Amino acid sequence: MSCIVLLALLFNSCASPNKKKEDVGFVGRAYQNLTAYYNGFFNANELLNAAILEIESKHPDNFQEQLIIYPYLLDLDTTTASSTLNTAIDKLKKDIYLHKASHWVDDSYFQMGKAQFLKKDYERAENSFKYVVQNYSEAQLAQEKKDRMSPRQRKNELQKIRKEEKKEKEVEKEKKIEEKEKIAKEKEKTKKEKAAEKKKAAKEKAKAKKKAAKAKKKGKPAPKKPTTTPSKPTTETKTQPSTTTQPQTIEQPVAVDEKKPKTPAKPKNYFLKHRPVHQEAKLWLAKTYIQRSNYEDGDRILRSLLSETGTFDYVRREALLTTAYTEMHKNNFSSAIDPLAEAIPMVKDKKRRARLTYILGQLYLKTGKYEMAYQAFEKVESLKPSYEMTFNATLNKYSASIATNKLSDDDLNSRLNKMLKDLKNEEYKDQIYFMLADINLRNNDITGAIKNLQTGIQVSRKGPAAKAESYLKLADLFYQRDIFDKAYHYYDSTATAYPTNKERYKEIINRRDALKDIAYNIEVISYQDSLLMVSKMSKEEQEALAKKLIKAAKEREKIAAASGTSASTPSGFNFKGGNNGVPTSSANSPFMGNKGPMSGPTPSTFFAYNDKTVKDGKRQFDKLWGSRPLEDNWRYSALMQNFAGTSTETKDEGINAFFISKSEIAKVLADVPTDQATVAKAEADILDAMSALGTLYPDKIERYDKAIDILEKMIERFPNNAHEPQAFYQLYFAYMLKGNESKANYYADLLKSKYNGNPYSLYFSDPQHIKNMMAKQDELTRYYQTTYESLSQGNYATAYDMSYKSDSLFGNKNQYRPKFAMITAMSLGNLKGKEAYIAALKDLIAVHPNTDEEKRAKEMLRLLGSGSSASEQLLADAEKIYKTTDNDQHFVMVLFKPEVTKIEEAKALLADYNSRFFASSDLKAANITLRDGNIDRQVLLIRSFDNKMKAMEYFNQAINKKGDFISARFPFDLYAISNSNYRELIRLKSATLYDAWFNKYYRLGE
Repeated sequence: MSCIVLLALLFNSCASPNKKKEDVGFVGRAYQNLTAYYNGFFNANELLNAAILEIESKHPDNFQEQLIIYPYLLDLDTTTASSTLNTAIDKLKKDIYLHKASHWVDDSYFQMGKAQFLKKDYERAENSFKYVVQNYSEAQLAQEKKDRMSPRQRKNELQKIRKEEKKEKEVEKEKKIEEKEKIAKEKEKTKKEKAAEKKKAAKEKAKAKKKAAKAKKKGKPAPKKPTTTPSKPTTETKTQPSTTTQPQTIEQPVAVDEKKPKTPAKPKNYFLKHRPVHQEAKLWLAKTYIQRSNYEDGDRILRSLLSETGTFDYVRREALLTTAYTEMHKNNFSSAIDPLAEAIPMVKDKKRRARLTYILGQLYLKTGKYEMAYQAFEKVESLKPSYEMTFNATLNKYSASIATNKLSDDDLNSRLNKMLKDLKNEEYKDQIYFMLADINLRNNDITGAIKNLQTGIQVSRKGPAAKAESYLKLADLFYQRDIFDKAYHYYDSTATAYPTNKERYKEIINRRDALKDIAYNIEVISYQDSLLMVSKMSKEEQEALAKKLIKAAKEREKIAAASGTSASTPSGFNFKGGNNGVPTSSANSPFMGNKGPMSGPTPSTFFAYNDKTVKDGKRQFDKLWGSRPLEDNWRYSALMQNFAGTSTETKDEGINAFFISKSEIAKVLADVPTDQATVAKAEADILDAMSALGTLYPDKIERYDKAIDILEKMIERFPNNAHEPQAFYQLYFAYMLKGNESKANYYADLLKSKYNGNPYSLYFSDPQHIKNMMAKQDELTRYYQTTYESLSQGNYATAYDMSYKSDSLFGNKNQYRPKFAMITAMSLGNLKGKEAYIAALKDLIAVHPNTDEEKRAKEMLRLLGSGSSASEQLLADAEKIYKTTDNDQHFVMVLFKPEVTKIEEAKALLADYNSRFFASSDLKAANITLRDGNIDRQVLLIRSFDNKMKAMEYFNQAINKKGDFISARFPFDLYAISNSNYRELIRLKSATLYDAWFNKYYRLGE
């Protein structure tokens, strides 16, 4: 019993957190080491490995892009694996506190630094690594061990050190003796060679003398003495000095030997011993410096690790890889090749070695070393990695072969088509089509390239990021061919997926924005021309055409459902919305005037515009813009908009699969003009769009030739139209900038003679008038900005006074009038209270209908609770627009509050929620941006549900399980909405009316 008590007391004393190493004996230290490792360090290390896997899983390798050496460095989200890492840090802190006497303290500090590094808390990580480097070097640990020794142990240790030093001296002495013997042998060899040369020369001399004597006896002239040429020194004597003085002959090789670098000493052997983490801490400190852009200190540490003779092999390997990563991070790809190539043979894990070899091959391709790239990708194939890596290595190998003329385009085309037939490549067909498109482009086959790129997008099963390069290539091709509407949509698709750190990102965004209104107006013309064309058909022809198109659409849906791709035909804008929102022209541009509507809610290209589509319903996706995460941002064409509201997926493969009702036909033909008034409206829309393009082409993309073309077509098609003076004015400047002065003067004379006194003609008769107009416009803009700043700064009296005076200063038709009215209302609310605010908002609604300010005022009245009459009016307005369609296809819409601008995390939470609670429903989420007044609101659209009941089941569960649904950090409004009502909401660009309608017919009606 006494032994058990004694043992318990012993281990209790061992576990005291206040005990230091010098206070604990051998048994105590062994206990501390054991418990420190298994209680804290081991578990924390497992958590760190799990955290790295979690971080890397968010960024799977995209083999079409340049891979990164350390994938976990791609993640910029500080919340990723944060709970796992915080748990690891807590365990390590406890480990350090409880087991100060163990030799795992430095490891715990080091692992804590790694956890902080992975949390992107680089400042704390730097401090942790510095602490280990400064306090746990090998020399300090050795001194600490020495301090704990007894006198006898120190004596034994000193003797051991002396023996080792003596042994080293003996080894060095033996090396010197061997070197001297080697020099002596070299000397002896040289001496023998010289003696042999001398003997040979003597023999030849004697022979020549003998011949001379014989010739003399015979009375012949003595032969000339042969000139002896010294024989070439042998390889061994090549480095010997030419002089024959003995000291120089002996000393020269010694001097050369002294200049040779010493053979690096092997790292200290820690077999069955605890290895200090000092070197690893230095390595990770270098990584931390690099992540904080302190490249100088990071490079200095890496150089020291690579130059020190005692660096462990695995640390040397990671130092080389970190060096390569740094050079790649700085875009010095050629400088990254050597350290990466040196490190790869040191990597034992086959999977990692294959990945690093793939990266090396990519670097060779980037730097134009195609032969080396070919060898690298061939090596990747031999390492037998995943099929995806093997497939991409093969494609890259083909690219290198084409660059070195090892493979012709015909051979490559044959191989790629063979790969298309292989079932294993089903997932990677998009990449094959992309490479086929490259072959087309090299052979100037633009049509073939477009077809292959579009087919690649269509068959792709990957996310938008993988399609970004295809989108971009198509956008560039259409832009070069002046097909600006298609170019805009492809640039728009590219912008949603293209990495922001890539070189062309800003160019893509700028070009997309420049083409936005141009594409809108081009599609207005296409759409209205199509309507007019169909309006000239007989009723029977219209119905036959509608039936043919509906059948084609159903066939496309059927094929898409079988292939797992999207059947929607991405089109353009929904022109039902009319011309709401007109951007102002540049004040200093001669091309001033109405630029036409800004991009409406949903673009649309009318079904009958493409004759091939009309004639052949089986042509799939011939206007395919690609499957993208914001798929509803493409929205539907006029056909699909009308068709999708009533069509539901049917399992009937027989006769009923293509049954077409009269209501479906009516919806398809709903927009076709039926009388003179609607025909005139369509022609007016075309005229406005053509005029707008005359302004947009030169202002946005500096295409004066396109402006000339569209304006002259407009004048020819619509003579004496209201836009003609502006068109003459714009044509004058366009021709002047093109250098055609005679044509410019023709339009100037036409403007002066036909529209004398018109504001545009005054430019020629009174240029000062135009300058005054522009100055007035600038003055109005500055005045509004000053008024708004006064309101923002809380100077309500000043803001009210300035907005009140705006009519007298700039007239009651100035473009900022609704905005001044809103400032007036907000100022009154702050100065005189709620009643005055409500009255001013009602005045705004009455005076400025169909404006963004009206929508905002109605929303404010609703929030203010301005009486039942306002709510009733809101509901009455909503009922005019939204209709009850319980059996229609439904969506659930998550409309985020304006302060939520980034929804990537919310989208991930939603995907997790759907996989947990609605795994069998095959729900998909698309994100769009809704321009609600002057505010952008992010939307997640969950689709799709067969009817209202199923959508409301989802809605109610999401409301009841708020803890499992999207986090409260992302405030939102939630709605169930039918397909047709969703289109109306997008057209209105506001959820205000739908909110009132939803409360009555869905939330309260349940």
